[in-house]
Order: sequence, then structure tokens, then C-alpha cells
Amino acid sequence: MPNPEVVEKALEQIRKRPANHDYFFSKLTSADWIEPLDEAGLFSSPPPAIREGDTISFPSWPESRYLARVASDAPEAVAAVMMKIPETDNVRVHEDLAHAAAKLPSRLAAQWAEKETAWIRQQEHLYFLLPEALGEVVAHLATSGEPKAALGLAQALLAVSLVGDSPKQARARFDAWSYAQLLQKRFPDILRHTRLDGLALLFDLLEAALAEESDGGDEDYSWIWRPAVEPHAQNLGHGDVRDALVDAIRDGSLQLTSEGLDPETIVDALLERRRPIFKRIALHVLAANPEHQAATEFALNRDNFFDERLWHEYGQLLAAIFSNLEAEKQSTILAWIENGPVREEGENDDQDLRRKRKANWQARRLSGLRGHLPQEWEQRYSEIVAELGEPEHPDFVSYTTTWTGPTSPKEVHELEAMSAREIASFLKTWEPSGGWHTPEPEGLGRVLQSVVAKSPGRFVDDLETFRDVDPTYARAIVQGLGDAVKAGRTIEWGPVIEYLDWIATRPRTEVKKPSGRLDQDPHWGWARRAVVSLLSVGFERNAISGSFREPAWRIIDIIADDPDPTREDDEKSTMDPATRSINTTRGKALHAIVRYALWVRRNLVEADAKAGRSEFDMSTIPEVRTRLEWHLNPSVEPSPAIRAVFGCWFPSLLMLDRSWAEAKVSEIFSPGAPALRDAAWHAYLAFGPASTEAFRVLRAQYGEYVDRLSGGDDDESGWLGRPGERLGEHLMVMVGRGVLDWTDDDTLVQRFFENATTKDAAHAIAFVGRSLRDETSPVPNEVVDRFRRFWEQLADTVPTDPPESIHILRPFGWWFASGRFDAEWAFGQLDRVINISGGIEPDFVVMERVADLAGEHPARCLAVLKALVLRDDRGWGVLGWKDTARIVLQVALAADATRSDAEALIHQIGARGHLEFRDLLSG
Repeated sequence: MPNPEVVEKALEQIRKRPANHDYFFSKLTSADWIEPLDEAGLFSSPPPAIREGDTISFPSWPESRYLARVASDAPEAVAAVMMKIPETDNVRVHEDLAHAAAKLPSRLAAQWAEKETAWIRQQEHLYFLLPEALGEVVAHLATSGEPKAALGLAQALLAVSLVGDSPKQARARFDAWSYAQLLQKRFPDILRHTRLDGLALLFDLLEAALAEESDGGDEDYSWIWRPAVEPHAQNLGHGDVRDALVDAIRDGSLQLTSEGLDPETIVDALLERRRPIFKRIALHVLAANPEHQAATEFALNRDNFFDERLWHEYGQLLAAIFSNLEAEKQSTILAWIENGPVREEGENDDQDLRRKRKANWQARRLSGLRGHLPQEWEQRYSEIVAELGEPEHPDFVSYTTTWTGPTSPKEVHELEAMSAREIASFLKTWEPSGGWHTPEPEGLGRVLQSVVAKSPGRFVDDLETFRDVDPTYARAIVQGLGDAVKAGRTIEWGPVIEYLDWIATRPRTEVKKPSGRLDQDPHWGWARRAVVSLLSVGFERNAISGSFREPAWRIIDIIADDPDPTREDDEKSTMDPATRSINTTRGKALHAIVRYALWVRRNLVEADAKAGRSEFDMSTIPEVRTRLEWHLNPSVEPSPAIRAVFGCWFPSLLMLDRSWAEAKVSEIFSPGAPALRDAAWHAYLAFGPASTEAFRVLRAQYGEYVDRLSGGDDDESGWLGRPGERLGEHLMVMVGRGVLDWTDDDTLVQRFFENATTKDAAHAIAFVGRSLRDETSPVPNEVVDRFRRFWEQLADTVPTDPPESIHILRPFGWWFASGRFDAEWAFGQLDRVINISGGIEPDFVVMERVADLAGEHPARCLAVLKALVLRDDRGWGVLGWKDTARIVLQVALAADATRSDAEALIHQIGARGHLEFRDLLSG
């Protein structure tokens, strides 16, 4: 027992501030302090739960954690204090006390359990890990000679209530998963010591959970919600408390029989409960003990045999004992099968249907007995199967299946074994049945696509034979060829081009077999998309010979007039125009046109280089120029999706013909047609990296867009990505390249940061820092200098009104973490941002860099850590960088110049409730 002076001094210190209080109890390991602390009233005021609106939190209580820690050392004293602690709604206190109770002698634990049981019964919900802690107490009581107290606590802990509207749901005081885990983990030990009493508790709980099912009777519909007593995929993972209790009763029953309890005793206990689920569990127990006389008695019970609700477990029992039955008893079962099922009220009088129903029922009953039947019954079973087929899942009254479709009438290996001509013949003659879960054209097309992709050559040689197939299959063939080209396989393009031309020239509305089916292409439009996709892949990979220029263009030119997208489709679509352009037929064709132009350029430039020529412009590809200019005319091409194609490819159009592209800027980004202008502009921003040449040509458009930001009329909803963010990225790239500067006459960069939202402006700053940090190769000094000057100019001019404007500087944390800047300059700017904006982002990344620099700059790094701690308004920010903070503190403690400051900071952090670093002081 500590002397009174020491106690008084300790009490004086811990009452000064919460940090002292928490620290004292966290370090206290001696049970000698229980009595003086109790006399001082420290165990009399557990903190209540904190409710704020719809949220609730439970503060920890160092006193209860202390009691749990010393319970084994002074059980009588701890138990006495636990019994005196006032009732509290703070579950963390109850959790600590439960841990303490599990360490007490059973007599003392039982006294507390009685008190806790009364409290639990008043609770609607038990939070966090309290149920597991209480389960530990139940097991402790059961295994230590207090079964009554154990089951009383268990009953309150596991109690089930019915909630919600009809049908009501069975619900425990905590979640179903934790409920099941507690039963699995704790009840084997509990049942080992409570035996039938413990099993009866589980029975009672399941009865309560089933009260809603019965409407006052005994029906529980368990064959629906629990098709199998044993673990089975058919149980569908309901995962509610009913399932957890069925599992516990099943496992507990089998456990007790394995430990010597007579199976009949358990079965009798189960049958005292009248609901079918208990009889089903009894059947399951007997099936596991087929040698027991009760198993035969149950199998020879006619009511059990004909009760469809019991069939799954009864069938398992019958299969387990049938071969060992005497011939007379086998005959009894077979006679029941011979007579067939009980005729249902209102059953169809058609004799053939009744015969087939009976035969099917008989086959289901006989299925599990095969191999043990008399010869004549084996023969009868074979005859039924020959007529009706093998019964599917005969051990279940009903069976739930999942289906993944569409499916194919031919598997991959079957098509691979056929010649191309045989496949073509099959495609032209096979007809889908139209039934549910039956093979469909789309499923066959997908299999065909994979086969073509693996062996394109054998199909290319016979493409002529696939000219009359359904468009679904034509599309599959073309997609398979595209997959082959992507995989690097070589194909002969001559026959392929001819086949693609045939598809392109099909009247778009012509469908081989119009049916309205959703699993079959409704027209040739989807096949056309596949055609331009294949050509695009060929162009990009330079897989197509330049000799096919004319026929390839003919195909694209035809498809570029496809009606998809229509004006109505554009208006209804929720896609942004750029995304829509790659999901429509005409849009994909326009993308293919640019790829075609680049392909021609590559081929001609290579040939011209050999011939000593180097000129290339739109006059070299007049077909492309004519087609593009046609689609730039809004009176004939009003689709924003098509205009987006021009934005996507603008840098490439510049490369193809700079003069033509510059001349078309006002048409592509037409200020007189805002919808088309925005479609092109946002697509330009979204696709590809920033282009210096494109920026120089479009500088005026950049300025116009920046000015639109200030008016707030640039609605970014519905566009790919965030255009404001992409604009900032473009401008920052140009700053790094020296193309843009803060002091430029048009003040483009300044205007962006004045007009952009705080989020977009901050993103631009973060983009620079992340790019510098992620770059794996050396960054030229001139690039670093440009960004340094830009940063200083921005930081000097960023407004402080509204206050959130200053937050755009916070992502400087990425710059600091990049390690690209002089350390002194970086520390200075970091301090500046923290001081004027109240924080830095991302703080954990900054702390990683600070930890790396701590050895060279211990004082600066300690100052950064202190600044972050003092500005951590949330109070838990330190948890995100506690490891790096520890490194900084360790380094600072090791240096004479910074030791005292480091010690002071550790105390400051501790005063905020974070004691993770107190061990550094002990060393």
C-alpha cells in the first residue's frame, strides 16, 4: 500500500490535467493502489456515452482499463470495486470490466455477471467488441463451475427479438456475423460443461427467432430459408441469426454425441420442439449415427418419408442406412416409392402428366439408393432416366441456380475441331430455341471470337464462306481478327479487306433474321464498329500494307456516313461527347479517319525519305481533308460527339498539316456554337498530354476558357474528368517548359489562379509537386528554377480573402517531398505555407521527407513537426505519421541542441492524448 503522502501527491498531479490522469493510469500496474484510489472516489464516475445528433461515441476510462490489468493480482479488491461502479451506458467501460471478470474466480465473476445481465437486458444494441468480451466471461463461468450464471449471461447476450414490418426480421443485440463467430468460438466449451441445458438455451433462442414464421402454428419454412442443415451452397449465405443458431445446434448436437451422450437423448430433446427445423436437425444427427436403432425407426416412419419439408435430411438418413436394412424393411420403403406421391388437391387429371410426375418423384427417391437396390429396381430407375433424364439435384425439394450468360451451343474446343467451312455452315443453319438459359447467338459469337483470335489464318483463307452469316457472327469474326492483330499475330489483309468491305456495304437496317432478340445484333451497325476498330488497330500498328490505301479508305468513308449517333440519341445520352464518340459508329469512323491519315503519312514519309522528298500536308490526303471539312459543317454534322473527335486529335491534325489546322481552329472551337466548342475543347483537354505546339496555336482559346472560369458559366458536370483540373495541368506543363511565365503580357497563368476554383487551383499546385516527385530521371535545373520562380510569384500574390483562397498553397507539401529543391528554400517555403494557411498537404508525405532530412537538419525538422502538431485541429493527425514523427524525435533527442525542445514536444503531444512517444523519454 503506498503511503498517504505519495497518494496525495499522485492525486494532486492527476487532477491537474487529463493528460496526467491518462498517463498515470496507463503506467499503473500495482494492485496496491486500488483501495486508496477507491477511497478517493476515482472509480465512482465512469464517463457516459457521448451523443451528438445521429452519432454516438464511447470515451475510454483509464480506471476500468487499470482494473482489467490488475484483476488477476487482487481479484477480491477488483470485484468489490466493480460491484460498486455506477451503471453506465459506456460500452468501453463494460468491455474493460468484462475482461476483468474473465480473470476473477468464478464465484466473484458470477456476482458481476448477474449485475451485467440486468444491464444487458435494458440495451437495444451492444457495440464494438463488448459481445466478444462477454462471451469470454460466459465461457469462463461455464468452465469454472458456474453454469447457471453462464447460461443466464448467455441468454441475455444472445437474446433475439423480432423487428421491422411484416415479415419481421430476427435480430440480436449485435451484428449477425459477430453473433455467429461468438457461437462458433465459445459454445463448444460452454456445451462441454452445460450439456443439454446449454443446448436447450440454443433451442429457445431459435424458437424466438422463428416466432414470426408460424402465424401461431408450427411451420417455420426452414426448407426455404435453410435448404440444408449441413453447410451447403444452397443455403445462399443468408448469414442471419437463424442460420447461426442452426449451425450451433447442429454442431453442438454432434459434439455431445461424440463426447458420449446418447444420440437418442439429443434427438428426443430436439423432437420436444415441434418446428420442422428441429426434426431436420434430428435427422441429420441420426444420419451421422446410422448404427443407432433410432435411425432405423426414423427412416421407417411413413410421415417422415412423405414430408417434403424433411426430404433433404431424410434422404441422407435413408441413404446412410438402406444397405444395412433387412430385406423386409427395404421392401417397406420400396413399397412407398411404388405407390408414389400423395396426390395433391387440384392436380391435373391428364394421365400422362400424372404418370411422368410419379416417375420423376420415384427417380428422386431412388437416386440416393442406387447401387444398393434390388436388380428390378435398378432396372426401373434406368428406364425412368432413359425417358425423363437424370433427376437434377434429387436431394432438394427446390434448387436455386445462378446463370452466367449468354451461352453458346458449341464450346471452344468443339469449334476448334471444326473446319472454317463447317463453322460457317453451322452459323447459317443453327437456330436458337429461345428458351430460358438456352444457348444464344451472342454466346456463340463470343466463343467464335476467341477461336478466330487464336487461329486467324484458317478463317482468313475462307472468309468468303462467312458472307451470309448473321451480323452477330460477322462482328465476332472481325473482333477476333482485331484481337489477333493486337496479340501480334500476322494476318493476310487482302481477304480481310474484302470481307470488311462486304460488311460496310450491307444496308445498315438489313438483318438476316429479324427477331427483336436482345442477344442478337439488331442491324449491321455494331459490325461496322468492329470493322473500323480492326482497321484502326491495323493502322496504329502499321500492320496494313500501304497498297491497301484505296480499299481501306473506301470502307471508312462508307461507315463515316452511318446514322449513329442521331440527334435524338445525343440529346438523351448521359455520356460526355468524347466518351460517346468512341461508343458510336460514326464517331469511331472519324477516329479511324485520323488514324488512317497518320498511317498514310508514316508510309509516304518513309517512301519520300528514300526518294529525297519530305513534304506532307492535306493535299497529300485530299480524301481526309474533304471528309473532315464535311464534318466540321454544323449544318450537316451537329453532333457534339463527332466534334469531340477533332478536339481529341488536334495535336495530330497539327502534325499532319499545321496550316490547315490553324485555319480550322475557329471552326473546331467555334465560339458561335457553344455545345460544339465545349465538346471539342473538353476532349482536347482530356485526351493525351499537353502539347507545346498545340498550346502555341490555341493560346487564345486557353485565354478564353480561363476567362469563362471567372463567370462561373463553365459547368464541369457531364464532362470527362474535371476540365478545370486538366487546364491547370496543361498550364503548369507549359510553365515547366518555359513556354508560359507568370509575368507574360496576357497574364494567362495569373488569370487562371484568380478565376479557378480553389480545388482546381490547388490541384494544379499538387500536379507539379507529384510530377516532380514521381519523375524517375533527373529534372533539368532550369525546370526546377522555373517552378521555383513561379511559386514565389504565386505565393506573393495569392489573396487572403476569401480565407479559403490561401488553401491553394497547401499542396506545396508535394513540392517539398519531391526533394528537387534546395533544402533551405524548401524549409522556408514550407514554414511559410503552414503559417499563413494553417496546414500543409499531404502531411504524411511531408513527414516522410522530414524524417529523411532529420539527420542533416534536426532543428528544422523538429520545428516542422511541432508546427504540424500545434495545427492539428482534428487531434488525430499525428496517427497518420507517428512512425516518421518518432524518427524526428529520436534524432532530436540525440542532439544536445534540440534535446530539450524534443522532450517538450513529446509532452505537448502527450497532453493531446497521444502517448505513443512517452517511451522515448524513459531512455
